[in-house]
Amino acid sequence: MSFEQFLTNPKAHVVKKYMAELLKEEYYPNAEIIERISSCLLTEKDMKSFGNFVAAIYSVAYSKCVQDHKVKLEELGISTIVRAEDAPADPNDKIFK
Repeated sequence: MSFEQFLTNPKAHVVKKYMAELLKEEYYPNAEIIERISSCLLTEKDMKSFGNFVAAIYSVAYSKCVQDHKVKLEELGISTIVRAEDAPADPNDKIFK
């Protein structure tokens, strides 16, 4: 990104930095599409919507992963309870029942 492009759309730099921090080594294989997406996000509302979109994808993928693992464990006869780390622990709950 050139300095002129940065001055035209500084939000694009923020999106690319955010995606680089989130994706780490997976950023560069996706750099081209991230560049194109970031150049379209011009307003603060666009930025918030994009952030919400990324969070929604992450949330759905995480939930699916947890559910898939729960099903596999149940197939092995292991019952599990998954709760948020910051949720109050019930002393009667065990990781494996």
